[in-house]
Amino acid sequence: MASHRRLGAAAVAAGVLAGLLGSVGCSSRSEPASGRVEETTEAATAATGPATASAKAPTATASAEARLLAWLDPDATTAAAVDLGRHLDLALIAYLAGAPPQVEDLVRKVADAPSDLAELVALDVPDAKLRWEGLALASLGPLDGTPILVAAIGGGKDAFAATLAAAGFSRDVREGFEVLEPRGAFPHRIVLLDDGHVAFVSRRSIGSGLSPLSAARDLPASPLERRMLDAMEARPRPVVEIAAAGPLPHLDAPDPLAGFHATVTPWQEGGLDVRAELMPTGDPESLAAALSNRKTPGMDERTAALARQVAFTVEGNVVRARLQIPATTVRDLLERPR
Repeated sequence: MASHRRLGAAAVAAGVLAGLLGSVGCSSRSEPASGRVEETTEAATAATGPATASAKAPTATASAEARLLAWLDPDATTAAAVDLGRHLDLALIAYLAGAPPQVEDLVRKVADAPSDLAELVALDVPDAKLRWEGLALASLGPLDGTPILVAAIGGGKDAFAATLAAAGFSRDVREGFEVLEPRGAFPHRIVLLDDGHVAFVSRRSIGSGLSPLSAARDLPASPLERRMLDAMEARPRPVVEIAAAGPLPHLDAPDPLAGFHATVTPWQEGGLDVRAELMPTGDPESLAAALSNRKTPGMDERTAALARQVAFTVEGNVVRARLQIPATTVRDLLERPR
């Protein structure tokens, strides 16, 4: 019964996300996104035998975005791809775009996890340098309370694993993946996905928590993966790309959102162009008015003033958000310490 509910929720989410992602002019491609082979699970098993951690990996010539999104859970209803290389307060940027709290929290977690791991490792191996390649991905399934976080690494998984082993992580193999288990209270186990990506899986997940990664490895690309890849490859690498299907409670909105999509891209020299689409379950005019007058408790006046500059407009049944942030404001308000 739970699996039927999960599939039903995923189908509804796919329709909502298709509408939002399609609204920004994403074109479908005749070839499967991310270089995956589009075949049934049965056919894939017959052709390749039992799955391994690299059985459905993208081709070597695939883009960095395609290689990252290949690890997106096919059942995910919320996904956020971010570029950590800019060292920005990505959660604040998501807030400016009008993201609901659940989405803002997801962006915060994927932005913080790599630096938190690096700080933990440095306690035991002060000279260790974990290499991150900028791109990271977070996703949530329709019934999951804990996100799966994926980050791109440099230097290869063997060197990465050796560094974590020197910091006291134990090594095991589960469901075809190499898993590194931390000592102490660090909240994630680290999963080696391929030579360029690792996953952060909550230690509080039911069971191993690896099912979404197994599904991403073994199953064809989902519509969400393909549409996100189209969106990300259609423009310069986004700083943030978010797609989420509801219901999504929103503290600043009168009703939950049915869906949310945001794209943040480089603008001019060092600035940011923030665009978002919010699909309300209630009246779009009421949603736009509520977001235009949202409260900013705890923010300093300059950041609150920036939030008030976001333009929320109604187009049909969708509320659009737009904000262009000049480079000086990005440096002053949005950059994080390196």
